Amino acid sequence: MMFKFCDGYHVIIVIKIMKKIVILIFLFQVHSVLSQEALFVSAKNGLIVRSEPNKKSKRIGKLKYAEKIVTYQNTGRFDTIIDDNNNVKGEWYHIITNDIEGYVFNAFLTPKKLSKKFNYYEFSPKSIPDFKLPDFDVDHANTLDSLKVITGNYRSKNEPDSQKDWGDRLLLLNTTNKILFQSIGVGDVYLFEPHFYKNNSTGTIIIICQLGYEYCFGGEVFIFENESISAIGTLDIESKQEEKCLTDIIEIQEVANEILFSFNSEYLILEPGTNDIVIKNKGVTYTYANRKLILTR
Repeated sequence: MMFKFCDGYHVIIVIKIMKKIVILIFLFQVHSVLSQEALFVSAKNGLIVRSEPNKKSKRIGKLKYAEKIVTYQNTGRFDTIIDDNNNVKGEWYHIITNDIEGYVFNAFLTPKKLSKKFNYYEFSPKSIPDFKLPDFDVDHANTLDSLKVITGNYRSKNEPDSQKDWGDRLLLLNTTNKILFQSIGVGDVYLFEPHFYKNNSTGTIIIICQLGYEYCFGGEVFIFENESISAIGTLDIESKQEEKCLTDIIEIQEVANEILFSFNSEYLILEPGTNDIVIKNKGVTYTYANRKLILTR
């Protein structure tokens, strides 16, 4: 087959046509992106962004729970990931946000708009120096609004091991020092130190009383809201790093009426001081919902 070369005029016409085609393709791509349905991160502990569309590639970032994604593309790369001992199937998406570009696993994305997480921040309420309470040895005394939060132990007339409920505990007192709440005693521990964390959006306060002998071994957790305290339960967990306690690694968030306790430590110890089970931290979380505290590992 023979081709006839175009003269200069026809070359110009061809160039103009090609330019229009390129512009149309670009406009089509832009329209496709703009018309995409927004997706939201559904992984409660956040979604890892990787450099390549596979689970062994480098981690380059992390998207927060409920974060919105509007620019994404299919890769055609499918995979299976183990999450909470379950096989989860999905596809790797190429995503672009204001902060990062990379690949995420779409099984942890949803078109449903999700409630955002609210962080709890540690704070130090005003302390009450030299506070006295009859028949009670006070270790720590702080004010929350018009109320007082006290930790310590009752003076016992009997041997401690003859009592069913003894040892360090937390009390909530009103302005006349009437006891509004008292926790169950935790026995004779060296450390029962309260740490306070506040949700600035709701005003809810979490109190974690760090437990310890010569080593730390978890904490008792309480929730303060509407001027009352109730017990959440025990975080029976610690960092594997001996120089750090639970309250050094704790991260607290709230989403959709659930309070999430996660841990900034590569390795953790479950049941510290008893079984000392060492595990790698792959999203280990305590979740408090419907008045139940549940460990997910």
